[in-house]
Amino acid sequence: TFVQTYRSDIPASTAFTLETLDGAANNQTAVDAGIEASLDIQYNVSVAMHVPTVFVSASEDTHDGALGGFLDMADLLLGQASPPQVFTTSYGPNPPLPSPLPPCNLCNAYAQLGARGLSVFFASGDGGVSGTQTSERTTFVVPFPRRLPVAASFSAGGFSNYWARPAYPAPAVAVYLAALGGMYAGFYNASGRGAFPDVTVQGINFSVVIDQEFYLVDGTSCSSPAFASAVVLLNDELLSTGRPILGFLNPWLYGVAAV
Repeated sequence: TFVQTYRSDIPASTAFTLETLDGAANNQTAVDAGIEASLDIQYNVSVAMHVPTVFVSASEDTHDGALGGFLDMADLLLGQASPPQVFTTSYGPNPPLPSPLPPCNLCNAYAQLGARGLSVFFASGDGGVSGTQTSERTTFVVPFPRRLPVAASFSAGGFSNYWARPAYPAPAVAVYLAALGGMYAGFYNASGRGAFPDVTVQGINFSVVIDQEFYLVDGTSCSSPAFASAVVLLNDELLSTGRPILGFLNPWLYGVAAV
């Protein structure tokens, strides 16, 4: 297994807890094993060892419409008396949503998670500013929910068409825009939340074990759980010395980078 191969210093029985949402089934057949989910769990459990890991599995029968279960997951965490301190997600929809209202509802939910001390991370996709659209388009795609101002994202980047830029990244973004000049003017919303990603982490040649076979995978789906696991370890160290956890990271990330 992954743990036996790469983390022989921790018990081979090291596992995680499953929580289902919207009627999801706990399907354990090998044919339905997903590389995406296995990647997240294998690195979360192995890097953030000795810290409880919970995997949330949502069915396709979601109750939040165009948001595809993301609001349901946020509501699940908000309803818990002691939610996890770190929440990482490695996927999301690329097409534009029908109106700003659903993403605003989700942004508010994640802001509440941040207010409760959660660090929220999203992989920002592997298609750069084009997302998954073809070269025939004339605007850059802003993947969702990576563009949320209340979550930290990785790799593929852009500027939000829904949210204005918060104060904390403004100095860094101003320097970037000045260097960019008029290049790509009209392709993106220069006043929007941005520029993301907020963090850059290695995303290539991650080993993953599926049905006892080893594979190398790439993408920001590797970056987000890897960085989230590092934050889990930092939180664990902070708590052991009686200090508060990191919580909503974005202002701190940009503040540290500016020093």
